[in-house]
Amino acid sequence: MNNKGFVAGTLIHTDKGLVPIQDIKVGDLILSKPVLFKPEDGSGDIEYKPVISTFTSPKKERIFKVEYFNETVAKQGKKR
Repeated sequence: MNNKGFVAGTLIHTDKGLVPIQDIKVGDLILSKPVLFKPEDGSGDIEYKPVISTFTSPKKERIFKVEYFNETVAKQGKKR
């Protein structure tokens, strides 16, 4: 299995405010956007959805820093 994820400390928007990703549990409500572009039918809105599973990667991997419109995200995994 080739899991990828976000590094510890990444802040996640929840219904209770910003929470470090390592503290997120199954059932927590987090902001979710199901599609990249909003379809004409209005679906695809950003909304709170429950977390259905989590994982922790035991191996050390490279961490990539991505900047997008003045926002920064750190992501671990292989470069594509």
